[in-house]
Amino acid sequence: MNDPLRLLRDRLTRVSPGAFGEASVDRESPDPLQMLTAELLLFTGLGTVAEALHDGQHSPVDPYAPESGPRGAFARLRPVDWGPALLAAAAAIAHAVHAIAPGERSRLATRTFDLAVVGIGLLGLADTLAGVRRGGRPLSPAPLSLASAALLGILVDRAERQHEDERKRLEKRARIVERLVPKRRPRLDRIVVHV
Repeated sequence: MNDPLRLLRDRLTRVSPGAFGEASVDRESPDPLQMLTAELLLFTGLGTVAEALHDGQHSPVDPYAPESGPRGAFARLRPVDWGPALLAAAAAIAHAVHAIAPGERSRLATRTFDLAVVGIGLLGLADTLAGVRRGGRPLSPAPLSLASAALLGILVDRAERQHEDERKRLEKRARIVERLVPKRRPRLDRIVVHV
């Protein structure tokens, strides 16, 4: 089976055998793909806010107003500007928790926050396109990269769920085969040595 996410996980495991060696299979160490997704979500969310702050500093507002500069740029941030950092940080925390201690609650949290981050990323993209049309802001790839990082989280979760379902199916098949096929007896019951 050529599953690209499984191949990436195997390659990440081989890169740092001390950190992710055999323990990653036994869930004693964090899942490297979940941790990578958490890092991507965190940094792309912070990147969108940093870009919005930078654009807010250089906006065509009165440069002599008391709210100009970094403090004024922070005051002019809208929910579509700071929302990605909050949602992406929450999604990153959910992925990190799921990587360390996987469970149904952490999986549900990752799904929920990933969908919310995709939504806020697409909303930010629409806002950026509207700003380009008005001539106020340049086109920014940050909201699209944020939505892409959340889509990666959704794909990692989906691949993990498929892998888990396949493992359960194979375990069930193995139990059935063990019941149907009798255990093989050794050819020699005992060896007698005469001295």
